[in-house]
Amino acid sequence: MRQYMLNRIRRMKITRATVIFSRVARTFSVGTALFMAALILSGPGADRLQSEGAEFQQPEMSPLNLAVNLDDLATVRRLLKAGADPNGTHPKTLLMNAIGRNHEEVALALIAAGADIEYRGWNIGSPPLLMAAHFEANRVIAGLLISGADPDGANAAEFTALMGVAFTGDLVAAHMLLDAGARVDRRSLKGVTVLHCIDPKRFNPKLMRLFIDRGANVNAVTVDRKVFRQVEEQLLRDWQVPFSEPGFFDLAEKTPLMIAARHGIIDAAKMLLERGADLHFENSYGESATYMAREAGHEEMLQFLERVAAEAAER
Repeated sequence: MRQYMLNRIRRMKITRATVIFSRVARTFSVGTALFMAALILSGPGADRLQSEGAEFQQPEMSPLNLAVNLDDLATVRRLLKAGADPNGTHPKTLLMNAIGRNHEEVALALIAAGADIEYRGWNIGSPPLLMAAHFEANRVIAGLLISGADPDGANAAEFTALMGVAFTGDLVAAHMLLDAGARVDRRSLKGVTVLHCIDPKRFNPKLMRLFIDRGANVNAVTVDRKVFRQVEEQLLRDWQVPFSEPGFFDLAEKTPLMIAARHGIIDAAKMLLERGADLHFENSYGESATYMAREAGHEEMLQFLERVAAEAAER
């Protein structure tokens, strides 16, 4: 029936299509007519159907949900103005849906209409701000912060938006979050900090310098493997989905310098050492920065670290 109606509509003018939808709206209990109006007729068709009593607060497949999915800003605004609920939770909200689809204008419209900016019922309890950081949606980050979102809001693993920004390497987003009060000394349940989250593949020295200047601990050590497993198992029990912080190898009992050594990022190692990183730290597994460089086959990094150690011994 729906496909038949869609085919008919594509060959019709809006006035005739609206009449047909008005009839269908009286018989379909799930608001099918208004869905189609939101999809094809946009604003005018939706207005006509609403005036005739069509439902637009369906729990799962609402016309607003459809308009959000299609990035139809005009229809989103029209439906919100008519009183549509800007949230919807099945299981994620419309705002999170818009962020995940990179529909930034739609997301901002939902925020302005009163969408729940601290919702944590989906994706390991990730708030919208963390999602926006993950998708590098800076305008949404700004909109959320202006609307009062917690800049330190974290998911169930205590992974924050600032940690997410550390992974994406977005300097602008980092400044926004820090200026709003985000803390660089936050640690996830696994002991991960912003410095542990910096992606070696897109290392941004300005970002690392910013974090260190704001007080990030260059010698922070993550938890051991036993605690790592316990945290992951607990999250899996609670949320039925696995979660792990951005990582490219075993992060247990690692410092930021060890991670830089493991990936051969000499500029990162230099900066960390200049700011007080402990070259000689060795974890309970016998791993150190030089060990990580050697195991990964980063000869240039290994030579650099050995030279630094030799120079320090001579002083």
